[in-house]
Amino acid sequence: MAVAFTITIAVVLVIVTVLLANEAHREKDAEMAPAQSGTEFAKRVRSVRWRDYDTAYGNAIVVADQIVRLNSADLETAKNAANELWGGLCHQLAYVSSAALPAAPFFLEVLGSAKEDLVVEIMDIFLGFANCSHPRLSTAENEQWMAELRQLLIQELPRWQELKLHRNEEIRDVAGLVIESLSETAT
Repeated sequence: MAVAFTITIAVVLVIVTVLLANEAHREKDAEMAPAQSGTEFAKRVRSVRWRDYDTAYGNAIVVADQIVRLNSADLETAKNAANELWGGLCHQLAYVSSAALPAAPFFLEVLGSAKEDLVVEIMDIFLGFANCSHPRLSTAENEQWMAELRQLLIQELPRWQELKLHRNEEIRDVAGLVIESLSETAT
């Protein structure tokens, strides 16, 4: 009788453990779903021919994965991706890469639903784009795509102006710097 009781308790413990593990997994999946927008976002990102673009470190094939991670519900994952993107696309705020042009619309999309800490990181990338896409920095090789990137940023001036009124001081400050950087060609 004692053996049967012990076996019954062991079985119950196993069942409870499995149920709790399944519930935790479902909660994690539900947590991830809104930021990932299913797989549609990732499909759209991966549909870009990234191999046709460059980063500061070479071919831009890695950018697709970085953008998908930027859209992660996990803030640390997203911030790490933002740091990698900042380094590759607007290297040290001195150089903008061609992959910035197809990446920018995805950044704008993520920016719309990002937590404040991530908004600051993405705004830093946009500041790099604004600073490094100035016409005085263009060459015959990059003139067209840099002008397109700058035009995209200028079209977003209402967004930058709204962010300049944000309650978060860092977001306000970076938005103000983006506006200032774009002001030379925004008229």
